[in-house]
Amino acid sequence: MGNSHSQEPTVPSAIASHLSNKAKTKLSEQKPGLKHLFLPSMHTKRVTNGDSAPSPPATLSSRTSSSSSPIEYVTLNGRRYINKTEYQYLLPCDEDESDRLIVLHYLLKDAFGTNFVSPVSSLLKGSIDQVERPKVLDIGTGAGTWVLELATEFTEADFYGIDIAAMYPSTIKPGNANFLQHDILKPSLPFDDESFDFIYMRQMMTSLTKGQLIRFLTEITRVLKPNGHLEIVDVECQIQRAGPSTSSLINTLLQEQITTYDTEFDLCTQLSTLLMTTQTTQGGFMDAMQHRVTMPLGWGGPLGDLHARNLELYLKSIHPSKPTKSSAGMDSGSTMEPQLNDATLQNILMECKQYQSHLNWFTCTARKSPSSPMKQLRHGSECSLPQLIAKTPIDTAPALSSPPTPPLDPLEWESINSFVTGYVE
Repeated sequence: MGNSHSQEPTVPSAIASHLSNKAKTKLSEQKPGLKHLFLPSMHTKRVTNGDSAPSPPATLSSRTSSSSSPIEYVTLNGRRYINKTEYQYLLPCDEDESDRLIVLHYLLKDAFGTNFVSPVSSLLKGSIDQVERPKVLDIGTGAGTWVLELATEFTEADFYGIDIAAMYPSTIKPGNANFLQHDILKPSLPFDDESFDFIYMRQMMTSLTKGQLIRFLTEITRVLKPNGHLEIVDVECQIQRAGPSTSSLINTLLQEQITTYDTEFDLCTQLSTLLMTTQTTQGGFMDAMQHRVTMPLGWGGPLGDLHARNLELYLKSIHPSKPTKSSAGMDSGSTMEPQLNDATLQNILMECKQYQSHLNWFTCTARKSPSSPMKQLRHGSECSLPQLIAKTPIDTAPALSSPPTPPLDPLEWESINSFVTGYVE
């Protein structure tokens, strides 16, 4: 990725082509020689409030999308948030958040060494004996970077990204990439039964209660084909080896406030168990595996530095006046903001470097059973016992079925860090 022998660091084109104009301006001012990377894109346009999100082909879905019901937003401190108290989503829905998600995508890609760990590479490449093109669903697609990358790499498959907020491009280059605005808390996904070969979901755990997640897994089972693969990626929202300020403000106070919405911060560590116990008339999951990557915060090289800066952006972006809820489910009158001012955040980041703090990122994979439980019982077959494994340090080579991605070279990391440094204000 990129030319390590160039005289000046270059921004990976995949990042540059989808950053907002604001971010492009910031980076081009820091690196004047890179302005040629930021010419108006011929295939990328951000969705605004007035834009309508594209619908998936009628051949895929006969269900109704919630995109016809516009989402209400409120602007606070210059950031745009969903204006509904029933949603646990605490982050903004704007270009700045989209930029953060794009950088986080490449951070995770470098840490895991791939865009996915499920054994679906051969399937996505297609073959002459396939009856229909493989279909892939990205739930909570955000800026749509995962869909855009994979749609470009796997041209023989069709990719669909859904999200409650339309932060993805409305016009895209790959003809096999589709985006749809949809609220996953609605009773059903806007797709027919057994539509997808592979379903991917990243960083949705803090937006769902455990009950909502269990119900949603049932809906995922419905739209996933027999033998189809599911992959869920998320972070354990507990900073490990935390210093005193980090432990008090992040691991304790912030979590206590957010958990008033019945959100459980350790849901990602329970994923394999939840998948193993999900059994519906549409079938269940088998061969559950859980991989763990430990990612440093502010130490250990470029990855740790970028991870810490992304965490800082995340903490700065949390809804500043989201009301917490009492035990009775009513607004308590207090707000989400745990006094995370700039000085406090800088102290937390310094602590993370001093104490060598880290976050654990998990990816859980599973396969839908080849037939419903009743059919398996009728034919006398048994599901294989799920397995649970943990993969720890970053520098340990993962046992992946998908082709590994070469890590970013130092010059590319320098350019990304320059962007993030200029972006954190």
